[in-house]
Amino acid sequence: MGDREQLLQRARLAEQAERYDDMASAMKAVTELNEPLSNEDRNLLSVAYKNVVGARRSSWRVISSIEQKTMADGNEKKLEKVKAYREKIEKELETVCNDVLALLDKFLIKNCNDFQYESKVFYLKMKGDYYRYLAEVASGEKKNSVVEASEAADSLDTQALSSDVFQVTELNEPLSNEDRNLLSVAYKNVVGARRSSWRVISSIEQKTMADGNEKKLEKVKAYREKIEKELETVCNDVLGTLYIVATLSERCSDALPGFRSPRLTQVKLRKR
Repeated sequence: MGDREQLLQRARLAEQAERYDDMASAMKAVTELNEPLSNEDRNLLSVAYKNVVGARRSSWRVISSIEQKTMADGNEKKLEKVKAYREKIEKELETVCNDVLALLDKFLIKNCNDFQYESKVFYLKMKGDYYRYLAEVASGEKKNSVVEASEAADSLDTQALSSDVFQVTELNEPLSNEDRNLLSVAYKNVVGARRSSWRVISSIEQKTMADGNEKKLEKVKAYREKIEKELETVCNDVLGTLYIVATLSERCSDALPGFRSPRLTQVKLRKR
């Protein structure tokens, strides 16, 4: 039995024992062998890290709630200890998220070929999720940095993803159920990343407005508007793609019963 198979066996065993840190460690080692992951391997990796980060996200929420209550009670001594513990959990969470992002950038996304649409969409969604987890626990300038890093990475990934989606619809052939699902997940990830960024920046904008920092507010507002324009562009792309897919589906004998083409002229994006 080779090293790779031993690591996979260890990951499966760790999953059964619900030792997700061990499972993540094994799947990290598998990924670093720089060999393509099968669907099963990919799911093992996802499950491992989802549970590792999920436990810490849950702990962070509990401790943050206790911290707020302690702050309201005015118990400074206890507050100091609770805050230190919350920061410890944050560091653990950041380490896990950065590990996943490194695996995605160095191995998984990088090694997807032009025809591995499903894998690429899966990994890009995973990347968006882990940037979101980082943003959840970040504060102040660190939150700004996370959002900016997410936007920069997402911009590059979206270009590649949009190209892949365009190639699929450009074939001018009806899409299979699997193709439609991939298309849905692809755009959901692209839109979701920007919606998440918009919520974070809007929260920062409100806080900056409350602080009365006009200079910073101007920059934050401009950045929020930039994200809104990107979101609007992506949504228009989705509508265009839906029109193509619907047209192809109507020509296909197995088109969904009752399916109607979207009328783009009837759709108006809400402007602020």
